[in-house]
Amino acid sequence: SYRGTFFGDALEARIGARVRFSDRFRGASYDPLLNLYVENQSYQLGRVTALDLFTVFQIGGAYVTLAVQNVLDAGYLTVPIYPMPPRQFRVGVNWTFKD
Repeated sequence: SYRGTFFGDALEARIGARVRFSDRFRGASYDPLLNLYVENQSYQLGRVTALDLFTVFQIGGAYVTLAVQNVLDAGYLTVPIYPMPPRQFRVGVNWTFKD
């Protein structure tokens, strides 16, 4: 990620990317008898690369977050049977109020 100020120090921002890569792994499966996740023995999950982009910037007392998750729209699994979500867009605002 990169953090800096823009527009004559009027806008402080952080811009970043997160990359996840997995190469043919078995993942985990839930074992109700043990009540925990163990290595999956039934399926071998495929190779996948997932990319997320995000930015957080401050305007006055507000912090605005913009994110795109799974930019490449990769269809993948981390646990057999349950697919990870497709491309998502997220917006968040945190506002600081002062007395």
